Amino acid sequence: MSDADVANDVKIDPEDPENVVEVEAMEEQEEPEPEFNEEEWELSDMHGTFEWRIENFLDIQEKKITSEDFEESPKYKWRVLLFPNGNNCSQLSVYVQMVDHEKKGPDLMHMTHFAVTLVNQKTEGKVYFRDANHRFNKHDSDWGFTQYMKLSQVRDPNEGWVGEDGSLILRVEIQGFRDTVRSDRIFYSYDYDSRKATGFVGLQNQGATCYMNSLLQTLYNTAEFRKAVYHMPTDTDETNNSIPLALQRLFYNLQHSPNAVETKELTKSFGWDAYDSFTQHDVQELNRVLCDNLEGKMKGTVVEGTVEKMFQGTLRNYISCLNVDYTSTRDEAFYDVSLNVKGCDNIYDSFDQYIEAETMDGENQYRAEGHGLQDAKRGCAFLKFPPVLMIHLKRFEYDFEHDAMIKVNDKYAFPPMIELDKYLHEDADKSVPQTYELHGVLVHSGDVHGGHYYAFLRPTADNQWFKFDDERVTVATSKQAIQDNYGGSEDVSYTLGSKTVKTSSKRHTNGYMLVYVRMADMHHVLEPAKEEDVPPELHERFLREQDEIDKKRQEKADAHKYCQIKIAREQDLKEHSGFDLFDHKKAETSVKILKTATVAEAKAQLAEQIEVPAHRQRWWHWVGRQNKTTRPDVPVSAAEEKKMIMEVWKYQSEVKVFVEVADEDVPEPAEGEESTVFAPYKASTDALMSFKFYNPEDRSLKYVGSKICSVNDSLVTISNDLCAMAGLPEGTELMAYEEIKPSMIEPVTADRSFKDAEIGGGDVITFQAATTSEEPFAKAIEHYEYIQHRVDVRFRELSNPKEDAYVMEMSRKMLYDEVSATLAEKLEVPPLHLRFTSHNTFYDQPKTHKIKRNEKLKLSDMLYGAYQPATDVLYFEKLECPITELENKKNVKVTWYDANVKEGKEHSLLLEKDAKIEQLLEKVKENVELSENGSGKLRLLEVWHSKITKIMQPSDPIYLINDYASWRVEEIPKEEDEMTEDDLLVRVQHVQKDHPLLRLFGDPFFMVLRKGETIAEVKKRIQDKLALTDEEFEGYKIALCSFLRIDHYLEDDAVMADHKFLANEYIGLEHKDTSTKSSTKRTHHSMFKEKAIVIKN
Repeated sequence: MSDADVANDVKIDPEDPENVVEVEAMEEQEEPEPEFNEEEWELSDMHGTFEWRIENFLDIQEKKITSEDFEESPKYKWRVLLFPNGNNCSQLSVYVQMVDHEKKGPDLMHMTHFAVTLVNQKTEGKVYFRDANHRFNKHDSDWGFTQYMKLSQVRDPNEGWVGEDGSLILRVEIQGFRDTVRSDRIFYSYDYDSRKATGFVGLQNQGATCYMNSLLQTLYNTAEFRKAVYHMPTDTDETNNSIPLALQRLFYNLQHSPNAVETKELTKSFGWDAYDSFTQHDVQELNRVLCDNLEGKMKGTVVEGTVEKMFQGTLRNYISCLNVDYTSTRDEAFYDVSLNVKGCDNIYDSFDQYIEAETMDGENQYRAEGHGLQDAKRGCAFLKFPPVLMIHLKRFEYDFEHDAMIKVNDKYAFPPMIELDKYLHEDADKSVPQTYELHGVLVHSGDVHGGHYYAFLRPTADNQWFKFDDERVTVATSKQAIQDNYGGSEDVSYTLGSKTVKTSSKRHTNGYMLVYVRMADMHHVLEPAKEEDVPPELHERFLREQDEIDKKRQEKADAHKYCQIKIAREQDLKEHSGFDLFDHKKAETSVKILKTATVAEAKAQLAEQIEVPAHRQRWWHWVGRQNKTTRPDVPVSAAEEKKMIMEVWKYQSEVKVFVEVADEDVPEPAEGEESTVFAPYKASTDALMSFKFYNPEDRSLKYVGSKICSVNDSLVTISNDLCAMAGLPEGTELMAYEEIKPSMIEPVTADRSFKDAEIGGGDVITFQAATTSEEPFAKAIEHYEYIQHRVDVRFRELSNPKEDAYVMEMSRKMLYDEVSATLAEKLEVPPLHLRFTSHNTFYDQPKTHKIKRNEKLKLSDMLYGAYQPATDVLYFEKLECPITELENKKNVKVTWYDANVKEGKEHSLLLEKDAKIEQLLEKVKENVELSENGSGKLRLLEVWHSKITKIMQPSDPIYLINDYASWRVEEIPKEEDEMTEDDLLVRVQHVQKDHPLLRLFGDPFFMVLRKGETIAEVKKRIQDKLALTDEEFEGYKIALCSFLRIDHYLEDDAVMADHKFLANEYIGLEHKDTSTKSSTKRTHHSMFKEKAIVIKN
């Protein structure tokens, strides 16, 4: 059962003289059921009400109760389902169910609006109701509210929902509607075929990849981009790590597949794992990162420059003096335009605001070269718009009042056609009209903490829209694509009995990215996908691959018709070591044959494979036992050989068989004659036993043969045969054990009959020369105990956690020091200079905490942690000092920064746990080179996300140093050490405008502002401190910042030493972060914690 997506909590008065009740709807967190629109819906004949009085409500113990069936028209029958004690929750749960849905269910064009009302029996006219829309069908026959009302509220006698007689009254009203247009609502049919209905197919969601799916559909339906991807050279690329090849195959499948297409190959080529696929990101950020990656991969190919040609525009930033003839300009490329939503009614308002010039006067005057301080205008204009204009609507912004990110759901209009000529710079080429038509609307439904992405696209120049929502593609109207995604609030009204109820619902579903295509370029940017778009060699490659896939799929579909007979022969058993006789998972010989074939036919097929005639083969049933061992048991009889495999092995799909092979010179018996090739076997008195020999000298345990024994035999009577098998002198005294299961190895009494010892067919006996030695592993039972705990440990260096460095056989009973000594011998290091870390099996990476040395700790404890599957991986690291010393001290890692704020060497320091910061600084000082004109004094800074968060005092204890921040040691500049009371010490941060907030990056530092010093002088000292050339420093702007915003830019003649800096204020160096090309925006899903998108290949 499902909870309805939209639920209205209201109290209404049925005697209201206005007969209209205003309702404020609860905010929806997911995309709602289809909305009512008078143009698209008409009333159907489904209408009716039902009242259900539930007696003795508080005494009901049943989990679920149902009402009697009721009809709201002759055609449709309904009932109410109630969970009096909650449906696995602490709230009353109520649902409406359609009865006889398979026979009488509404057709796919019907929508049902229903309301469930709880009547208050204490206050007349007081009710509580919730309503929803749903298309009932055989797959979704019930719908309602898991969390209808808190049980504590329902049961509270003061509330009055339960009457004095213990009854509860529910009213249900149902109204049917018929869909008058063909829209995305028809998708609710499970039989819906996207390709057949629309000509398109969707993309499968891997967990949280809806944002990626909406972008990929947008790029695929941009014909010029699709063609460019098809023509990227990939003939020598490997499938799993080639982004171009994966994208080609994805586009090809979108063009040809009848069903929704997988994206796993593409994300795998990105270098993503399952964690990445379940992490939702920002669609604008993915667009930047993916296009940047493809642009690089297109270089040197026939499609070089396609991304730039299609999506890149040019923006001119300018500062123009008002009173003198001086203008400074700077051009920059862009791939999308981020427009404000807050405070703007439509896209034109945003563009006007975007290019609006700012006046620089008063204290904010501009220092023009050769003209001094001047009044000026600062702004921007577009030099060039691209053919495909990506517009990012800034729906997410930082709320300084609440110190949190919020989503802006304000109404914001974007027309199907826009004209942008007036936003061009006067120097721009205006020969082509900048008239654009809307091609795509990428929608976000949800809030700042998460949500869902989907896209409305117009793939061709006509006006038909489609909705691409992961796996489903449906026809959409222009209203659904455009106006319905403006955001804001909406008024909904419907009839409830004799009342008209009006609700006001806040929309959380709105446009987030817009894709406009210039009309002059429409003919080559948008056109239907054609077969000739795909290069012939690519088409042939994908057809071959698809044939292989289809072949494997058919084999899988036909697998139930076949039986896989896995064969074990004498040589296979001899190559096996350890428990049991053979691991059939490693069987190299098998027969795949129809279950309707006879065993004799299977033997004939095997004869061709192993070149052993059927008459020289005797097959033995290999059976599983209750103790989870598997053993050969009894021979396949002559009668069974004539039967079908499905009769002998009861329709099993996999069968295990031991094949006994006779000598080569044995003639084939004549037809009708009984075979005398093999030793006779009588089920009542004989048993096939398998024998292993243990040699304590080399601790080897090997299978040496099988023998049909009489149940009256004993170890003594067959000892000479066993000596011959093992190559021991005849008459050697033997001792033996029965291998029952890994944890049960029992001694065999030499003169006791196998029958009395309960040893029979299929049993395994391990024997050795008798011994009384007490040396380790002198007896087979000791070796069995070892192999029971044996494990091949895969040691990995902590610095290279994905690669096995060594694989070593060990016992799970080994103690910590034994494990350390064994590995240390391999590494040629002292055992105490090794430290181990356990393996996190869920993420295939080291755990956070190290394994603490403990002499009683076993290898099994090091490998097997609580609440996770077993593992054979153990991480190690080499230490510079013994672990005994390390564990009694604190290891601190700090990084040295020189006078130019350049990162230097990382220092790993081992200090007493009660040491002070002063001692840490002394140790660093011994290993670094101080500047000639420095103070000679060091300090330790805590840096978190490119922000100095703490200056540690020399007397602070080192236990205050945490593991999650970065710790920086630097020499205190002489100017800072010699500060006067008139000077001011301020933080300086590198910042980049990353709408709607600043992004901090790089290495922050401190600067001294001297009394009377201008910003021009401060800038010069900053340039010197960072050792930047004039050209490098030209793009830097100085601003006064607080939190993550710029309060105002600082002009060269400004004096800041007199400014009283607040705790959250700092000097910002605004410039572009050139350390990475990836977008640095944070997504709404987890605005401050989520890592940026990274495509690793």
